[in-house]
Amino acid sequence: MDTRYIAGFFDGEGSIGIYRALSKIDSYPVRFHLRTQLTQNKTARSEELLRGLMKHYGGNLAEQLSLSGKIKFNWQLNSESAVRFLDDILPFLCLKYEQAEVAIAWQRQRPPLVRNALGHIQRKVPEDLSCDEKVCELVKALKKATLSEIMLRYPEFLAVISRLDLLRADQVNSGYAVALEAMVFQHASCAQNMSVL
Repeated sequence: MDTRYIAGFFDGEGSIGIYRALSKIDSYPVRFHLRTQLTQNKTARSEELLRGLMKHYGGNLAEQLSLSGKIKFNWQLNSESAVRFLDDILPFLCLKYEQAEVAIAWQRQRPPLVRNALGHIQRKVPEDLSCDEKVCELVKALKKATLSEIMLRYPEFLAVISRLDLLRADQVNSGYAVALEAMVFQHASCAQNMSVL
């Protein structure tokens, strides 16, 4: 399959999300995970294409009933398999390029899950959960605006954008760097003041 074609197809018909899910495990009440989806009406050709993608990248293919009553296919990838897929198509994405960039960076920087002696997953530190929540919001915001526009309008995203190392040279050389430095300094001062208390 031509990666450029798949990227264009995904740009138009796919979606990228960082999803929040509640867990029944008390020590780990909230979880976040990366998911990509590609949905298409059920036809012999769409089934062949989506099964080919599933064979190459993994994931699962499910049939769903659309609001119009038609059956559609939904191909989903999660976590590392989603990153592998997004990595392959990233150079050819247009509409979803920045969403893919954020999703890949977030998945790669995530700390591994740690289990205690009983095998239970340990609670994440509040900073990691806060970052996960902000990345979830950022990916949603990128459906309506570019990363540059978001940084100008919503400075609360600057810390997570910096943490994911997403600032490009043109952004670093402009006012974003000044705003980011001021915010990081303010955050460090707050943290230091809190530790004194």
